[in-house]
Amino acid sequence: MRFEKPAVQTWEAPKGNVYQTTRRAFTTSLVVPSSIVDNAQSLELKTYLVGQIAKAATLFCFNEIVILSCDKTQRMKMMADLSTTEFFVKNLEYLETPQYLRKTLFPKHSALRFASLMNPLDTPHHMRATDWQTYREGVVINRPCKDMKGSWVNIGVYKDCQINIALQEGTRVTVKLDQTNFDDNLKFYTGSVVS
Repeated sequence: MRFEKPAVQTWEAPKGNVYQTTRRAFTTSLVVPSSIVDNAQSLELKTYLVGQIAKAATLFCFNEIVILSCDKTQRMKMMADLSTTEFFVKNLEYLETPQYLRKTLFPKHSALRFASLMNPLDTPHHMRATDWQTYREGVVINRPCKDMKGSWVNIGVYKDCQINIALQEGTRVTVKLDQTNFDDNLKFYTGSVVS
């Protein structure tokens, strides 16, 4: 009997961004009981634990985190005004928000006292001021518009964006920009609200 050596197969990495060419037809969810936070001894550790859960969910591409409420009207030992579930949700919402919007959307709160201990998620919608994308997260700011048409939005770049709809100050929006790149000749950017 004669044995032949099998042919060596080569593997090639996919070209370009895989996530733009392939889409999942389903949603992946991470279900976490809120009581997991109760196991941490201090408020700092509770906050850090929430951040680690969010980071793991981001790394493994979960679409959503579902929190099962296990508190039953019981309040956290460290904070009498907040349940464990409310603490968990508040910290997850804070992490999900792009960094340039956090100061505007989240006033000082006891649940976010140690939010600086959580690692940033670096998700695709958390862009820096030097990153250009056609779609950007923003928040409506208090700046008057000519003829009272539209609103101004802080989109995390060095110039504000004027949108086509009049919205209440402090509203979080996703804006599709009309420009294709940074332009130093413009005084401001323009766009339309998509959500």
